[in-house]
Amino acid sequence: LQPGDQVSYATDGDLGTAVQATGQYRWQLIVDLQQPTTLGSMTVSMPQRAFGTAFHVDASTDSSAWTTVGTVTDSGWGTVPVVFSSPLSTRYLRIVADKPDNGGQTGGQMAINEVGAYAPAAPATSQPDLALGKPAQALYIDGTQAQMQPNSLPSYAVDGDPTTYAQATQQYRWIEQVDLQQPRSLDVITLVQPD
Repeated sequence: LQPGDQVSYATDGDLGTAVQATGQYRWQLIVDLQQPTTLGSMTVSMPQRAFGTAFHVDASTDSSAWTTVGTVTDSGWGTVPVVFSSPLSTRYLRIVADKPDNGGQTGGQMAINEVGAYAPAAPATSQPDLALGKPAQALYIDGTQAQMQPNSLPSYAVDGDPTTYAQATQQYRWIEQVDLQQPRSLDVITLVQPD
């Protein structure tokens, strides 16, 4: 490992620490969940100073037979989600650096701040849409009210009709703000955009 790094930094809950191998560009990190666990997704967080642009994730129940469960390409620094195609039961997760695999490449070399592992989310269709019909407004980035495209209203984003949509005009960057009218606990937010 790089001087001062520890493998435990990848699971210490602190994005200010990171682990990075030395001696070879490609390396792998194995996380032992300590018991078989059903997962739907995971995250790999990497620092801006050193990150993998491509990596894959393998899973195993016994740390000897591995199955690739996720592949990421064209990634950057920050927190990268890896959503499994279906829930899987595993004890071990292995993150394998694919790129950079030599000097002078974007990212330098993969370093890992943190690995997250998450249970499968309940399907969004089985949960009530807490934003449906709630007050909505469109704002420019500076907080002023946004002008809307013809035949577009902020409320169209929460009307439950996928054929209508909200879109600001005059500025590319803008905010759609929805008032849920009371504090709510959320674990999934969906955003549907037209073609």
